[in-house]
Amino acid sequence: MRPLNTNLTSDEEDHVSHILDTITEKVHKRRLVLFPFFKPYDRSKAFTRACTKHQFGRVLRTLDLIPSPYDFNILCKKFEDRETGDINYVLFCQMIEQDFVAIKIESEQQFPFERARIDEEQKREKFKVNIDTSNVNLNDLIGRIRHHVLINRIRVKEFFEDFDPLRLGTISQSRFIRVLASLGLTGLDGVPLTEAQMFALCDHYRHPDQHDLIVWKQFEQDIESVFTLSDLEKSPTIQVSPQTIYEMPTTGTPNWSNINPFNKEELHQTMQNWKTKCEQRRIDIVQPFKQFDKHNRGHVTRVQFRQCLAIAGLNYTEKELEAVEAAFIDDNGFASRRFLEWIQPQRHDPLRYNILQEELKSLNKQKVLSDIKSLTSIQDILQKIKGQVFRRRIRLYEWLKDHDKLNCGRLSFDTFRRAINPCQLELTESELSLLEDYYRSRVDVDAIEYKKFCDEIESIFTTDALEKNPLVNAEQYVAIKDATNIHLDSDKQDRVTNLMDKMAKRVHSRRIQLFPLFEDFDRVRNGHVTQNQFLRVLNDLGLLKLLNGFEKDNLLEKFRVRVGGRDDIDYITFCHELNALAGFEAGIP
Repeated sequence: MRPLNTNLTSDEEDHVSHILDTITEKVHKRRLVLFPFFKPYDRSKAFTRACTKHQFGRVLRTLDLIPSPYDFNILCKKFEDRETGDINYVLFCQMIEQDFVAIKIESEQQFPFERARIDEEQKREKFKVNIDTSNVNLNDLIGRIRHHVLINRIRVKEFFEDFDPLRLGTISQSRFIRVLASLGLTGLDGVPLTEAQMFALCDHYRHPDQHDLIVWKQFEQDIESVFTLSDLEKSPTIQVSPQTIYEMPTTGTPNWSNINPFNKEELHQTMQNWKTKCEQRRIDIVQPFKQFDKHNRGHVTRVQFRQCLAIAGLNYTEKELEAVEAAFIDDNGFASRRFLEWIQPQRHDPLRYNILQEELKSLNKQKVLSDIKSLTSIQDILQKIKGQVFRRRIRLYEWLKDHDKLNCGRLSFDTFRRAINPCQLELTESELSLLEDYYRSRVDVDAIEYKKFCDEIESIFTTDALEKNPLVNAEQYVAIKDATNIHLDSDKQDRVTNLMDKMAKRVHSRRIQLFPLFEDFDRVRNGHVTQNQFLRVLNDLGLLKLLNGFEKDNLLEKFRVRVGGRDDIDYITFCHELNALAGFEAGIP
């Protein structure tokens, strides 16, 4: 701030003093504050504490303090800047108002620099509060904080990072206590920490070098270990403890091992009597507790507990009631959830998800066919495949060509098996091996010529290259029944032949129609009926009495086929053979 103009004469100085006294008297009498009126005219952003001569006169005119033009010019000359010509209104206000101080210059010897700074150690000692933390059980305290974080799924790290923007891992003690309050550790719903417990936590996690800082990173690692261990990828073989070990009972929960033996006996007798009465009378004691515990906290008051006993009709004496309340009352009230688990324990059904997963795995597991009835001839194997393809209308080439990316007509053995498996041709391991040996490629001994195989199988639908031989008569493929491939030993075959001759004579003599009764049981028209249905039809036709026990078993074995995982009887083949022996023409009733 520039000094006042000292180029005035003594007469002008006396005149300025008289003007200032007059203005001071008016200001004091009207109780005016001049500085707020001048400040809006400060045209510099750096607050230069100066205004123009016109602005200075405008303020004085507004406040009705402006003297005569001659006095105003002398006054401006006193407070003007000799370089810019602006008026120093701050010094003018300081000379008019006694309580206003614009600038204060003090000598360095009177106020040394060292006294301007407050010693940090003295300040800490001044505001330090001595709190006894010797009675705080730190392990129990940290365990309860872990329990609170676990059941509420709180991410401790996110609360501390808001107060540590530089991610130093340390914050001040006051901010550490504020974060504890944000975590719900000072309210009624969380873990209400006392002042001694808070200071015990601060002392435990205090920085070893900077005693005014708290290492919140270590606190976060100790608490969030309930979810998972840090750096677990570096030690993949470490055994992680289950989260249930961090769950703690409510504060004030009595320890049953410390209960008086007489009270413990009284407690067990009372609880057993109530449990027996609830089971005998089918009393639902859970509902009264639910009506009082609307927020499902697992606690009710002592009065509400007695009301629930009265609603359920459970009698008690005062001594019995005191024993029960002493065992189940904690800081939150009567632990109704633990009480109900004893009186009416809930049956916990196992999770069905794992059971369903095992069932799905067993159902989806590929069934390996046994090689007991495997075919040994390649022609029989091809005939078996042709029969299934003809009946189910399968295009094998469409299933196999997607695995031949280069369209070379060859597939490896593993790829061929993987590609043909969805077709469900029911080929055994030995049959697949014969098929692979028969169509083994000459170019690659580990590959199969699948195009030749497909051409052979699909020849049942049409003759290949028929456009080159338009006059060739194409033969219609007739699928061979599975029952015709069944070969019995000589004794069984002779017994079945004799039986078929006896039934053919009965059919011929009585002109029996075989198909209508079988078709009544074959609603899906697949040409098969069950063994019981087959015997029932023979009984209705009057043919079952011609069979004895061995003949009946041999007849069923002769025409038994596997359909959909079940052994059924091919009645169409049976009827055709019986009609042929009876002398009936096919297709004529």
